Amino acid sequence: MKIAVTGGTGFVGQAVVARLREKDHEVVILSSSQSGIKDGVLLRQVDYHDVNALAEAMDGCDGAIHLVGILHEHGEQSFEWVHHALVRNVVKATAQAGIKDYIHMSALGVEHRGPSQYLKTKAAGEAAAFELAKTHDIRMVSLRPSIIFGEDDNFFNQFARLLRYLPVMPLVCHKAQFQPVAVEDVAHAFVWALESSVDRTSYELGGREVLTMREVIARVCETYDWKRLIIPLPDSVSRIQGKIMGMMPNAPFTYDNYLSMQVPNTTQQAPWSEMGIEPKPITIKRLF
Repeated sequence: MKIAVTGGTGFVGQAVVARLREKDHEVVILSSSQSGIKDGVLLRQVDYHDVNALAEAMDGCDGAIHLVGILHEHGEQSFEWVHHALVRNVVKATAQAGIKDYIHMSALGVEHRGPSQYLKTKAAGEAAAFELAKTHDIRMVSLRPSIIFGEDDNFFNQFARLLRYLPVMPLVCHKAQFQPVAVEDVAHAFVWALESSVDRTSYELGGREVLTMREVIARVCETYDWKRLIIPLPDSVSRIQGKIMGMMPNAPFTYDNYLSMQVPNTTQQAPWSEMGIEPKPITIKRLF
């Protein structure tokens, strides 16, 4: 099959593309900034605002995988645009290109009444995709992973970069819960969903363990054999810190992040056996 992939050059996208190629699928990466051939894969530069241009870029493809998402708003990249309006454009283009299989990247905890704009817009985008897929008779599966870890992740690695220079770390939302899942497992799940006959279904993807934020920091320190003084901040201070840091460019923590972490990023679902996947244990590869 020939598969169009949005977000194919990102952390998760690279793993999905690699898995697709392992399964002998031809891949076309749709990118807002790149074109040409990269590592033997065709990249087509597209304007995500232009449904006709998107459909033209998808022409000849048999399936579509949509992976584009953001954790922080910046410039014109708002949650509403990236997680909702852009999704509508991609599914409309999928229909226009005659593609009948669409696999969607959502997120664990999505909820129309969720506490954060991240979760609300992710929910709106997923719902819009399902509605459009039904209208255009497109088979659709949505995957909702927890925090995704891997060699180039921006979760454990981000904390490692901070802790490298901080003997004392004030810790926000220290009780927040996560169920980290390996990027390879997520990639396998996407390709399984593509090759399956499952339709109109969402799957929550969580890893083997549930960790609190404090336990995440402890795992990073153990990996690097660091001794650090961790100071859990009261909830009120975490909230204020999110508001202040959110005003900074490229902030690692914002008020919307704070709101998202008020909901446990965990799941009771265990679809791995259905997918034929044995989830990997949490591993952290040292950067330095």
